[in-house]
Amino acid sequence: MLTRMLIAGAIAAFSIGAAQAGTLTNGVYTPNCPTAPGDAPPFSTKSPDAFNKSAKEVQAWQQSVTAYNDCMKNEVKADQEAIVGTYNTNIKRLSDQISGVNAAQQEAVEALKKKGAK
Repeated sequence: MLTRMLIAGAIAAFSIGAAQAGTLTNGVYTPNCPTAPGDAPPFSTKSPDAFNKSAKEVQAWQQSVTAYNDCMKNEVKADQEAIVGTYNTNIKRLSDQISGVNAAQQEAVEALKKKGAK
C-alpha cells in the first residue's frame, strides 16, 4: 500500500514538473525552450570581409547558445522545485498518516487493556 502511494506520488511529481517547464519521456528530458541552436557555423578564410561576416554569425550563434542554456537552466530548476515540493508534500502526508495509524493502534491496545483483554 505504501509502495503504491509512493509510486503515485512520484508520478504526480513528474506530471507537475512537466507542467512547469520541460517534459520527461522515456528517461529523456526535453526543455520547453526555443529550438536548440545547431552546430557552430564555420569561420571563412576566403577573405577578410568573409571572415568578418562569419565571425558575426559565430557571435550570433554564441548568443543563441547562451539564451538556450539560460532557458534550460531555469526550466530544470523549476522542474526540480516542483518535483521535490510534490515529493515532500506526499511524504509528509504519508508520515502524518503513519503517525495517526500508530496512535490509533496504541489507543486500541490501551482500550483493550482497560477491558482486561490479553
